[in-house]
Amino acid sequence: MSKYDDIIDLPHHVSLTHPAMSMAGRAAQFAPFSALTGYGEAINETSRLTQDKIELTDAEREELSARLVQARENRQRIKITHFVPDPTKKGGRYVTTEGVIKKIDEWYGVITLTDGNTIQLTDTHRVWYDIF
Repeated sequence: MSKYDDIIDLPHHVSLTHPAMSMAGRAAQFAPFSALTGYGEAINETSRLTQDKIELTDAEREELSARLVQARENRQRIKITHFVPDPTKKGGRYVTTEGVIKKIDEWYGVITLTDGNTIQLTDTHRVWYDIF
């Protein structure tokens, strides 16, 4: 004789005062509970790496300026590696943009490409034009 022999064959109880819970409601009881809403996103944001901006020497800035002027005058297609600051953390990342220089505005410090992209002169790190 087992421990539950006296109740094993009894019919399932149905309450007369409380309506039966839906399957969705019953499943919701066992859904994962996140006590720290947004904690996962905060961890991912903290673990995302950024780079520090590399400051160029005066000689490197002069060479960069000469390359930009030559590329603009010759209407050459170039690749510009430039720093993009991170909107939420200190630092940023380096990206490479391709195009043809339309205008170099030294007053505002902006390079405008023919496709409409703009790059800050102070964020420009390297220019390639002889590889195409």
